[in-house]
Amino acid sequence: ANDGGSANYLIRNKTSEDVEDNASIIFLNNNNLVAELIVNGYVTPEMFGAYGNGETNDSTYIQKALNSGYKVLFYNKTYRADNLNVPENSFIEGNNCIIKAISTIGPILTINRDSTIQNINVQGISKDSLAECGFKFSSTGYRINLNNISATYCDYGVKDTNGIWSVTSSKIWVRGCNHGLEISGGASTSFSLNNFLHENCGKPLYIKFLSYSNLRNIMRRLCKRWR
Repeated sequence: ANDGGSANYLIRNKTSEDVEDNASIIFLNNNNLVAELIVNGYVTPEMFGAYGNGETNDSTYIQKALNSGYKVLFYNKTYRADNLNVPENSFIEGNNCIIKAISTIGPILTINRDSTIQNINVQGISKDSLAECGFKFSSTGYRINLNNISATYCDYGVKDTNGIWSVTSSKIWVRGCNHGLEISGGASTSFSLNNFLHENCGKPLYIKFLSYSNLRNIMRRLCKRWR
């Protein structure tokens, strides 16, 4: 359709089990035929309708990609979205994309258990209009891997107050956040962090209730609250 989604579809007869979502399943020919998305290992938000032009609200399209159950691959573009929920057992490759919030309400990404998130940059609207949270761990958090992520212009850059069991991370960068990284859930047991950089943050790092915490290579830059 030349819409930039780069998706391939199988055209087949409709069955009683088909549910149209206008992305992975599309009804055709007066609902007699179905176009079923062919997935080869991963999906992109564009396959589900996302634009990634830095202006259009792509929240619904990105959430459909996240809910697909496949590895999600972003392009190196700017997407406008927030209040996204990363299901359990997800793998997201961001390719250094930017996900910029639409509003100041709610986290940009909420991450559930057994998930890997890498090479993603999330941003609030501006330094005067902070997103509520960049990356938030859900109450069911367990074995979360974060690699090369950044949060800019958020009240909380990375936050867990519910309790997680195990987080492994490599290179977290928070900039212009009132609170950089906060891990304070009472059930938290293990947090391994290699390369934590913070710039212009009011409270860059707050961690408690951990039985094991490994922090290496923490870099401090202009640590002050942005107003």
